[in-house]
Amino acid sequence: MEQPNFLTGLRWLVDILVEAFATLNRRLWVLAIPVGLDLFLWLGPRLIPDALAKRLLDLWQSLLQTAPTSLEPELVEQISTAIQQWGWQSNLFQLLSGALISTLVPKLGALSSPAAVPTWAPALAWVLLPIPLGAMALGLLLWALLMVPLADLVRQSQEGGRDMLRRAWRIWRQLLLLLVFVLFAGGVLVLVVGLVLSFATLLSPALALILTYLIGGGVFWLLFQLYFSLEAMLISGIGPAGAFLYSLQVVRSNPWLALGLIALILIVSRGTTLIWQQLALHPLGVLLGILAHSYIAAGLATARLIFYRDRLRAWLEWRKKLRARMGGQTG
Repeated sequence: MEQPNFLTGLRWLVDILVEAFATLNRRLWVLAIPVGLDLFLWLGPRLIPDALAKRLLDLWQSLLQTAPTSLEPELVEQISTAIQQWGWQSNLFQLLSGALISTLVPKLGALSSPAAVPTWAPALAWVLLPIPLGAMALGLLLWALLMVPLADLVRQSQEGGRDMLRRAWRIWRQLLLLLVFVLFAGGVLVLVVGLVLSFATLLSPALALILTYLIGGGVFWLLFQLYFSLEAMLISGIGPAGAFLYSLQVVRSNPWLALGLIALILIVSRGTTLIWQQLALHPLGVLLGILAHSYIAAGLATARLIFYRDRLRAWLEWRKKLRARMGGQTG
């Protein structure tokens, strides 16, 4: 496919952002989900992993007693204090974002609530699996309810409320299966990579370092190729396997445009977050930051949908013309 020059590509990316926020303005009610989630994380009860932190601290102290260490005493104390603070300050409810809904409160650090809120410290058995998995599953459902109405506008399908709910339910079930696969595959990958690097370290530390860079580069390359997989599920209405292939085709046919969009999203996200962090010095600033952050984050998510839609159409049209040309040559 023919690639645009730098100025043309930049202008096209800016046009995507303009269209994205214009699309979002037609359904601002979807912002109730990220705004409500952020307000809950700020003003709602906290679920702390104190039991897990205590177990980790016990393991750390046992390791120090059974194995000699060359660490400075001050560093040992800092690590112990960091584990304790993690158990007190973390909030398991933050997993409700499912790593897909961009929330502001977790990015503001130790943010104090204007009113006293209850703090719950569940037992270790609940902290290890049931609560994190349940929170992530609910977060994926919230993400589907947020994105399906926006994808409906981008697709220009104009589905009714019931149809959108059914599609959100179907996408949520697919995301649950995908989550299970990612957790299983990630666990296997970490185990295999750990064994390979351990064996390579015994042979040569330099070899282990080279393998680490190669594996890290391969992981980043794979994540880049699959960057638009969720957009493919929303726009094309296909399952995870087909979404992986469609994302691969979109990125392979538009690598520089895809990199430009990712860079633009990161710049806008990080830049505005710095502004909201300054506003967070006052409770009213926190509220203003939550509203603005939710709007911008939803607009950027809509831009990803539009990018995928347009680039997929261009690739399908290019493939159609290529096949017709090859058919004419054969004839």
